Amino acid sequence: MLYSMMSAPPFNLSVSASRRAGFSVGVADGEASFMKMGAEPGVEQKGKLFARPSNIQIERELEVLSRVMDNQFRVPILGWRFGLNPIIDLVPGIGDAATTLVALYIMSSAVRYRVSKITLVRMGINIAIYFIVGLIPFAGDAFDAWWKPNIRNITLLKRRATVSAEEARKARKSDWLFVGFIIAILLALLLGSVFITYLILKSIGKQLGMV
Repeated sequence: MLYSMMSAPPFNLSVSASRRAGFSVGVADGEASFMKMGAEPGVEQKGKLFARPSNIQIERELEVLSRVMDNQFRVPILGWRFGLNPIIDLVPGIGDAATTLVALYIMSSAVRYRVSKITLVRMGINIAIYFIVGLIPFAGDAFDAWWKPNIRNITLLKRRATVSAEEARKARKSDWLFVGFIIAILLALLLGSVFITYLILKSIGKQLGMV
């Protein structure tokens, strides 16, 4: 009897103490979570830190745009899906620029949902990988169809958003400055590649003229 009392976990005492302090307790996957009684559902407090709200709804326009660019069409039998991105990318120079600008628009929209700066960096990396690998002829287009940067970034936005679509009207100035810095880097990369493509085409034109 004494052994069972000593070995019993103090969870019941924690539950009672938490309720007296004004918190409700829930257990999921072996982890206890605490939510302040009377607080808005979906806002949990684990220990001393509030977790982000769950089930955040983002603007439908962003979801539709990402689906059209990355998942709109389906290959029969194989079931592979692709969107307008690899099709637009086939246009030399202009195609890559156009699809990158769409991806940047989706990333900049994430600022209004107050995602963390590390999430914005991950979104920027997704776009950079899409753009850099996409410069490889043929193989790059196939990779872009598989990589789906907009779908990846929308998924990140859904997981990391901290305010709902109704509340996502304003963003902190520091976040806008941060995402502006990321966009500036990506645009510099874009302009640099366009300039290099121009030089290559110009060189090819001269060689053909000499022949």
